[in-house]
Amino acid sequence: GVQHNPTFTIVAPRLFSAYSEAVNPINMWVDGRQDDGQLRLDHARSFFEAARFPDDFHRAARPMSADNEAVVHAIHPIEPGANIAGVNTYTVDRNAPRLDDKCGIFEYHVNHTLRTLYPNPTGNLLDAIRANIHYFYTAMEARGCTEIFPYGRFEDGESNNYYAPPDYPEVELPELGTLPFPPVELPTYSDPLVDVGPGATTA
Repeated sequence: GVQHNPTFTIVAPRLFSAYSEAVNPINMWVDGRQDDGQLRLDHARSFFEAARFPDDFHRAARPMSADNEAVVHAIHPIEPGANIAGVNTYTVDRNAPRLDDKCGIFEYHVNHTLRTLYPNPTGNLLDAIRANIHYFYTAMEARGCTEIFPYGRFEDGESNNYYAPPDYPEVELPELGTLPFPPVELPTYSDPLVDVGPGATTA
């Protein structure tokens, strides 16, 4: 943190993810049948320690988001910034977007963070960065943010059709309904350490 890391920094998008991750357990891990919004300790331990859903867990039957991050921010406010001259020199960055400026966070991450880390990407890396910028934007589009292209658009130079979902033919399956693409047939699972029973031998 500020007292131990001389290069500590928390600006977009880490500022946003720090608060959104803080409320994720409440948003996603409270059993949907509860009305009190309280995360049970045994459920928390199942998620954190066992990395699995608790037995008989029910998801909440409603849309979920990280918008209640503002509640945590009101109690524990942090302004974006960094240690600028060693430990305990945390200075607020007045040019970095605040937590409630989601469009600013998107633009700062794409134009500043990515451009600093990848100034001249090429080939597959460039394609992957372009695609991921677009995926990031889809989470911001409903907020009225403007899509930006710091690495240019794809080869056609006019649209992002490259990122559109493939035009698979729809498939009718009586037991599953209409799917946009054929389901993948999974191979039969086999574990020789489990399959070998009493008296059996292995080659």
